[in-house]
Amino acid sequence: MRVIGFENIGDADVLQAAEKEPVIVVENGGPSFVVMSVQEYDRLCGRSGVGGTLVGSTEYIATIEVAEVETDTPYDLSDIPEVNSLPSRMTDGFMVPTEFLTWVATQEQPYELVQGKAVALESSMQMVDRIVGGLMTCLHSQLRGSLWRIFTGRTFVQTAPGTLRRAHLCLERAAADDGRPAAKQPLLVAEILTPVTDPQRLEEQLNEYKALSGLEYILVPIAAIFSLRVWRRTEHGSWVDDLYKGPDATVRLDRLKVAFRLADIYDT
Repeated sequence: MRVIGFENIGDADVLQAAEKEPVIVVENGGPSFVVMSVQEYDRLCGRSGVGGTLVGSTEYIATIEVAEVETDTPYDLSDIPEVNSLPSRMTDGFMVPTEFLTWVATQEQPYELVQGKAVALESSMQMVDRIVGGLMTCLHSQLRGSLWRIFTGRTFVQTAPGTLRRAHLCLERAAADDGRPAAKQPLLVAEILTPVTDPQRLEEQLNEYKALSGLEYILVPIAAIFSLRVWRRTEHGSWVDDLYKGPDATVRLDRLKVAFRLADIYDT
C-alpha cells in the first residue's frame, strides 16, 4: 500500500497506482483519506453484480475516510512503517492497534479495540475468575510439555486489522516471545457468559472468532449454572455446536486430546 502527501494527490501516477491498490493520503501530518478504485471500494462493501462481477469501474476513483479503512478492510495498516510513524489519531476517537496497546496498558478498567475505537468492558467477576482458573487447570494439566500456551484476558485476540478482542482465555501455539500482547492464530478461545454480558457484543465476537482461519474451538460457559456450549469447526470449514449441562457432563476436545467434566471447570 502506497503513502503520499496531499500535495501529490493530483499526480497522474497516483491515480494509476490507486487503480491497483489503495493509496493513503497524508495531510497536516496525519492520514487523511484513502484513494482507491470504485471496483475495490465495491468489493470492500460486499457489493457484486451478476456472476460475481464487481460493480463499478477502475476508470473512476473513490475515496473513503482512512478511519474506515483501518477498521473495516483486510489491510493491516499497523504493518506499514509510514503509517506507524504518523501522529496519533486518538483525538478523533480512532486508534491503530499499536496505539491502543500502549494506551490500554495505562488504564485500570479493561478495554478492547473494536473497529479502531476503544470500548470499555465490565470488570471481571469472581465467578468468571473461577471458571477461567478451572479451564486453565484442566488444559494445562493435559497439555503440559506440548506446543500450546494458555493466555488469559490480558492477552488480546486480533480478529481484524482494527479489532483486538479481549477473550477470557485463549490457546495458541507457543512462540519464541510469549510476552506479545496479541494472539493472531489461536486454536481455542473461551468467553464466559455472565448476567451482565452484552448479547450483541458476544454475537459479534463469535462471528469474528469463527472467521479466524486457525481457530478450532469456541467455548462459552454460563457462569451461574453448569452449562457450556462448544463450537467446533468441521473438516469442511463449517461450525457445529453442542450444549453440555450438569456437573458430570464430559467435554472432549479431540484435536487437543483433552477431556474434562463441567464440575472440573466450575471449581466444585
